[in-house]
Amino acid sequence: MTNFTEFSGNILELDDSRFLNFDILNMANGGKDIEVEIEKVIKAEAGSKFENGHPIHEDVPIVVFKGEGVVTRRMWYVQAITNQRRLGNLLGPIIDKWAGRKITLYPDPNVRFAGRKGGIRIR
Repeated sequence: MTNFTEFSGNILELDDSRFLNFDILNMANGGKDIEVEIEKVIKAEAGSKFENGHPIHEDVPIVVFKGEGVVTRRMWYVQAITNQRRLGNLLGPIIDKWAGRKITLYPDPNVRFAGRKGGIRIR
């Protein structure tokens, strides 16, 4: 026989994904902007795979944030060329100089990618 108890806590704590996504960002801050600080930028190399087995088709920057919050403990896989260009315009073209810089992320429900609705954008 199974024993049941009350469930309490934050639903976002159940998502153990290492990567930030629209849903996490949207729920974590009520759909509002959030300022984050970049710790470093690493690269996912084409031909490798994520933990879930999905292949990585191209070299893509992954932004690692400072902090241990629901949002900042995750990495951001910056696949959208729009976001890559926006980062370059805001922070400059030299990725090595992005560490320590702050950016503002927001969940955009109008983004469409691979049949999914919602994405992350930068201000």
